[in-house]
Amino acid sequence: MSLTIKKTISSISLSATSTINGVDVLTLSTAVTNSASYSNVQQTIKDQQAYDDNKMAVRKDVLAFQDAIFDAQDELDSSADDSAASGVASSSASSAASSAASSASTAE
Repeated sequence: MSLTIKKTISSISLSATSTINGVDVLTLSTAVTNSASYSNVQQTIKDQQAYDDNKMAVRKDVLAFQDAIFDAQDELDSSADDSAASGVASSSASSAASSAASSASTAE
């Protein structure tokens, strides 16, 4: 008998808001999928004046969001790797169990 459990994460949705002095200045959102090597980011300026006055701080938030996208991509990649490794390990265990059962029935 063989049991193979696969857990594959196929997408991660991310959203963030850049807030400066209590004002929502910019919103960001994206969906990262394991079938694409890139991610489109939707950016919406909520307060143009606050954005203009705080571009450096907002841009730091945008860069932090990009880092979160990279982390999500890495998580999806490792999920796919873990799933593949799990299948290989399960297959090896199944083969070993079959060999052991075959040896046991031959010994009788």
